[in-house]
Amino acid sequence: MKISPEHFERGGEVDCGACHRDGAKRFRVSIREKFSQYEVYRHYHYPFSEEGREEIEFSGSLKECVEHVNRHYGYEDEIEEA
Repeated sequence: MKISPEHFERGGEVDCGACHRDGAKRFRVSIREKFSQYEVYRHYHYPFSEEGREEIEFSGSLKECVEHVNRHYGYEDEIEEA
């Protein structure tokens, strides 16, 4: 998938694919922009989190976040240049 900074305008979020596992816990991964910084989030699924718990897994530039997701989850996402 090609990801551009425009994906994050007005609070947008990029979902980075399918469900993953951490032991018995299932989660999905996404990238968000917050105050000119990008963050990789884990969103845990019920019943592991009744309130839909999420946690920041990594933060950095958009390039660093995309590289982190690619390296840890086997994706081949790219940054789309304007």
